[in-house]
This record gives sequence, C-alpha cells and structure tokens, in this order.
Amino acid sequence: MRLELKDFQDVAVERLYRHARRARDEVIDGDPQALVLAAPTGSGKTVIATRLMEVLLTGDGMHAGDEEASFLWISDQPELNEQTRRKILETSDVFTRGDLVTIDSSFNKERLEAGKVYFLNTQKLGRDRKLVTYGDERQFTLWDTVTNTAEARPQSFWVVIDEAHRGTFQDEDELQQAQALVQRFILGFEEMPPAPLIIGISATPGKFQQLLTNTTRLDRIWSVDPADVRASGLLKERVLLHHPKQALPADITLLERASRQLAEYNEAWQGYAAAQGAGEEIRPLLVVQVEDASGDSATATPLAEALQAIEGVLGDLSEDEVAHCFQETHSLEVEERTIRRIAPVDIQDDSDLRVVFFKRNLNTGWDCPRAEVMMSFRRAVDYTSIAQLVGRMVRTPLARRVESNEVLNSVSLYLPRFDAEAVGQVVTYLTEDPDDLVPLDVDDGDEIVTLVRSSELEDFVGSLEALPTYSIQRVNRWPSRRRLMRLARELVYDEIDKKALDRSRTLILDALLAEYEHRSESEDFKAVLEGADDVDISAIEYAYGTTETREVAGQTVTLARKNIDDLFAATGRLMTEGLHLAFLKKRVDGAGGASKTKLELFALLQDESVLKTVEDKCGAEVERLLKKHRAKLRQLPDARAEKYQQIRRTAVDPQPGEITLPEVIQAKLVDTTWPDHLYVDSEARYPAALNTWETKVINQELAREDVVGWLRNPPRKPWSISIPYRSGGQDKALYPDFLILREDEGGQVVDLVDPHTTSLSDAWPKAIGLAEYADKHAHEYGRIELVMVERDEVRRLDLTDVGMRGQVKNITTNEQLKALFRGSAS
Repeated sequence: MRLELKDFQDVAVERLYRHARRARDEVIDGDPQALVLAAPTGSGKTVIATRLMEVLLTGDGMHAGDEEASFLWISDQPELNEQTRRKILETSDVFTRGDLVTIDSSFNKERLEAGKVYFLNTQKLGRDRKLVTYGDERQFTLWDTVTNTAEARPQSFWVVIDEAHRGTFQDEDELQQAQALVQRFILGFEEMPPAPLIIGISATPGKFQQLLTNTTRLDRIWSVDPADVRASGLLKERVLLHHPKQALPADITLLERASRQLAEYNEAWQGYAAAQGAGEEIRPLLVVQVEDASGDSATATPLAEALQAIEGVLGDLSEDEVAHCFQETHSLEVEERTIRRIAPVDIQDDSDLRVVFFKRNLNTGWDCPRAEVMMSFRRAVDYTSIAQLVGRMVRTPLARRVESNEVLNSVSLYLPRFDAEAVGQVVTYLTEDPDDLVPLDVDDGDEIVTLVRSSELEDFVGSLEALPTYSIQRVNRWPSRRRLMRLARELVYDEIDKKALDRSRTLILDALLAEYEHRSESEDFKAVLEGADDVDISAIEYAYGTTETREVAGQTVTLARKNIDDLFAATGRLMTEGLHLAFLKKRVDGAGGASKTKLELFALLQDESVLKTVEDKCGAEVERLLKKHRAKLRQLPDARAEKYQQIRRTAVDPQPGEITLPEVIQAKLVDTTWPDHLYVDSEARYPAALNTWETKVINQELAREDVVGWLRNPPRKPWSISIPYRSGGQDKALYPDFLILREDEGGQVVDLVDPHTTSLSDAWPKAIGLAEYADKHAHEYGRIELVMVERDEVRRLDLTDVGMRGQVKNITTNEQLKALFRGSAS
C-alpha cells in the first residue's frame, strides 16, 4: 500500500488472510464461508479491507496470489461507496482507477472481471430496478452477473458487505422472507444462490453473526481491540468539553471562545510544521452545529450573528473559507454574503475551508480529521447527535500522534446550551464504549492546564530519552532479513547511510552462498541436482507476517520447467526484496545453468537451519545499524522516526526502544502542586493528586540533597517508560511511578522508583517483570527500587543488586513479596 499499516491493522490483515486461505479451500466443497472484520470507528476498516484484497489478489511472502480474484463491495448509501472508492484509490498501489468500478443502472455484464473491485449500493436494487430487470439493453440482470461469477470462480469471487450490521435484522418474518437486499447475498433467494465467499465489515457485527447462524455458512471473525486503536495514534487522545457553569445566555460567548481555540490550534500546527518540515502543516477546521429549519429559514440559528462572532476573532473570511452541509443542496444567502454548499465527503480535502455549518450528524460519508473544534447550538436533548458527530472528529490529522505537543492530540467541544447533567450524558456516551466508537478520554476544558518543560531540567531530557522502554502492542513479528532490508532502505532514503542497502544485500547473499558451499556435497543436494525426474520435497511453511514455522506434508514434484519456475517463485516470496534473483545472478555468473541454480536455492531453503543462520546474521546487523546511527535517528522528524520505531517493534524477540519527551503536555487542575518536576505551569509547579504511598515516597525523594528534579511516569502515554511482565498467560505493561533526577560526582543520574502496592492480584508478576528489566538495564540507572509503605515506614528493594533480583524472580505469591519487603528491604 501507499501508506504504512498500523501494527494492529497489519495483524488484522494477517489473521483475515489466514482465514481467507482456509475459506477458499473449503468453499470448493460447497460450504459457503464468511470472514468478519469487527473494528471500531476510527480503526481504518477500509484500509484493512483494501490491504486484504491486495494480498488476496497478489499474494504474500509465502503464498502466490489469486489472479482470478474479484470483489463486489456493497453498502447501503452511494456516499459511503464513493468515500470507500476514494480511500482505496488513495491508499492502494495495486488497484488503479480503472480497477474500481461503480455499478450504475446501465451495468450489463455476464460476469465480473478478475482483478477489479465493483461498488454497489442497495438503493440501486430497491428504488431503481433496472439492474435487476431484463430489457432491450440488458441481457444480464445483476443477479445473473453475481450467479455466473460465483459459478465460474467460486474460490475467487468475494462479496464485501460494508457496515455489515445494516440490513441484517433478526425479526423472524424478515429472516424467512429474506426481504433485506443485503441478506439476499448471504442467504440467497429464488433468482440467485448465496454468494460462496462473504467478507463482512462492521463496528457492531453481532447481528450479522446472528444472521449467519441461521445458515450453513462458516464464519471466521477477527476483532480489533479498541485499546490497540487508541495506542496506534490514529485517534485523538482527549476531548475537551466547554460549557457554561451557570444558566446564562452563552451561545455567542462560547462561539467566540471556540473561534479563539481554532486560532490557537492553527498557531500550534504552524509551529509544529516549522519544526518538522514540509508536509506537516494542518489547517484546523471549526464545525458549527446549528438548529433545524424554522419557517422559511434553513436553520433557526442566526447564521449572520454567528458569522459575525467568528469573524470578530478570526478576521474576515472569504466565500471559499465558509460552507454548509445542510440537506439543502444549494448555496445559502445570508444578508449580503453567500455560504456555499459542500458535500461532507469533500470537506477534508478542501484546504481553503475553515468553518463549516452542520445540522445533525451524518452517519456515513464524512471523515474529517482536521475538524478539531466544534461548537453546537443544539439543545441537551440532542446529546446523542452531538456525541456521534464528535465521533467523526476524533481521527488524528496525520494518522499518528503528535509527539512534541499534546494539545494537538485533542479535540475541543463547546456546548453553550448544556447544563452539568446534559454534559454528563455526552461524557457517558463518549467514554462507555458505544456500539461503534472507541471510548475516549473526556475532560472539562476549564479544568485542563498546559504544562511545558522546565528550563532548569532541560539538560536531563537527553538522559531520560535514552532510557529503554518496551512496546507491549500486539504486532506481527517480521523476519530479521525483512527488518534488515527495510532498515537499510530507510537509512538510504534519509541519507544517513547511502551504502546500507548494498551492504545488507551482500550480507544476506554471502550468508546464503556460504551455506550453499557447506551443503552442496550432501546427498540430498545431489539427489535434486542430478536431474531426477521426480523429487521428494518436505516444505517448511512460514506464516504470513510472522516467523512461525510448521512442516507441511511432503510432496513429489516432477521437475518440468514450469514446476522449477514455481519453486523459484516460492523462494522469492520467502526471501523478499528480489534476493532470489540476486542469488540466481551470482551463481549463474559463476557456474551452472539457471534451472540448476533455481533448484539449488529451493533445496537450500528447505533446510530450516539455513534460514536460522541467515536470520541470526541479519538480526545482529539490524542492532548494529540502529546503535551506530542512534544519534542521527533521534534528529529525524516524527513521520520518519516512526519508520524506525516500527522496525524495532517488529523484532522476533522484543527489543528496547526509546522515548521522545514532548515539549508540551496537558494535565488536570488539582489543589495540590509540586516543585521540581520536569513539566511545570506558569508558576513552575506541577499539579498532581498523588495517593498516600506516592506522596510519602516523593517527599522522601525530594528531601535528598542530590535530587534536582523528577518525572511522574504516567500510564499508557507514548512517552512513558513501559516494562513488560507476564500475567495470566499474557504480556502486559507496567508503568513505574517515578523517575528521579540526580546529580553526583559522575554527572547526571536517573533513578527508577516504583511505590508498589501488594494488594493487587498482579503485584508479584509486576515485581518479577521489573526484576527482569533490571537484569538487562540496571547499568543504565542509578537506582531501580521497588517500594512498599507500611504504616509510616518506607521499605525498599534494591533491584540493582543481583542477589535481590534473584529473590524477587523466585516469588510466586503476594504474600511472598510482602515477606521479602519485611525481611530484606532497606
């Protein structure tokens, strides 16, 4: 694809593709199949589906593609289809404009063509029946086309049902009659049998799956975890709510504040772009949600007064900078100016637009990440409509988190006609996992303060950013050879190491050639190369996107020219980056013919130890290059730095990464503030409500003469120190509470101090995780301490001590951890 998939998207494609291969094998026996992608709003369902279709058509790192594959994409609205078509065209490097076909009433084909995606909305089947009626200009109805395609290519024809919860009702009569048009593709009816292969895409797949239970269709589901979506940076981290505290007229006052907020976002984006370089500037948008029509007016909200308030803050706006998305399809005349009409699907790409007026939420067809401020004139009874519209605004403009300024990871919502109770309803909707929205962090905008890095502690930033952290996200692990070639390509692109790609290719080829020399005289090799008509092959299958291997059933291959080429193509998918061709060129230049060399490489890669040797060399080279160029990599813009972070995350064995501390963060206003923190307000204080244990420990730390500052390590921030531990058979993340900044004779020292409650069920696994972390990284800290506060006594376990780490790693209960604190703590 033209864009880099997020880790959770890559995992989803891998799992769905694995399901798809099994589905294709089983559908040939007459058993209809269904894949189901369950993913919340904002997760990039279309991107995941696009990549899945690409892989089905072109293959992956192990399996050949299906050149006969074709796709019928069904939704219930033409706007949604158009949005999807544009997204595929924008992101895919497989499907071209000519491959994306919108079915209209003149469509008349015996079968759908291979390699194409056809878009159909159900309105064309319900209102305009030309598609399903024979006539002078129509020899094939759409039902004929679908039936003929499925009969001709049952393993290659996929019906994609977008928003698969629509039209799949569980009313007994409706199910029996199969009246819903979407259901006809799933259940079949008198004019068309069920489609053999279905892909259902939905944020709420429950009803779709219930429908499938009434069929013989086997469904295979992959559910995207909302936590993974949040961690990916695709969604803004915080919604800031602003509303009047007293029942006073506040419409225009809050609209003016919203306009000032837009100006502040704009200034922040300009600063970010200046620091990052070209292509990073975003022009934020103000969404103004108005009331319904009143009499002859398109809205009861006084648009002229609203525009006057907005321009009083932003200055005069041109006609290009203001638009509306009302049901009315024409421009509106407001006093002496014209407000143009814009289709929701066009908002994001209209770079001139700064203010857009809405009425109610649009469920489909609108995706506008740069809409970062919203003001609603609607009343509290419309809280669902307001919250749904906010759900369309929470995508991040750059499809990733802004590391340096947390303000740019937020969206602001102004509600002048909402009291505290009504605001609570909006908060509940946004935070308690509604049907199709990732739960969001929602705060009162007046209770959030912006903090900046303390100039007195700026010298410690480098020491803090060098500390090792681990990603616990679910990711596909890449083979080391793929990581090396990817790393080399990025280093060349960024002009950090212009010869990295050539050296990496040479390293892999030399390793393969050395393995060939070592094995070329073996009996197995000779059996293949002496020209036997039939060769027994025991293959090792490498699962897509992973390094998992499994032996598959042996097979006997007759060495015809085509079979040799097929085997050689398989080595290319396994090695990637055209390395099989480079091996061929190297060997043919030396000795032997092309067919012999192709068999040599295939036979070589049948030996699992050969790939392990290559992988070990590639893995070592990846770590060498990352370490060598560490300083230059830290200077890269965010968009480029993320490329290298992904290479670190996808190692077979998790590798430590580094954090990037933002220059600006946001915090909640509380009564208690603290001195000497890395992030401070205008009075050089840090607001934080610490619990009893934390308060006692931090007071003790700040009383030390060598302590000059500290950093609270919040959970689940992209810049937090994260330490893996194992609990309940799963990898989880521990976020130790405090990083203490000290100066001694040797210079700067950072300590890790974690007040560690022993009351939680996973207290002892967390302690083991921290001890294992200390095994690897104790030399990078001054102290690593587990702390327990009992009554007035602070007890500490020193994990920089090897013996203490051993004791901690041997515990198996919280009681043993408590006993260790009481018996061994300092």
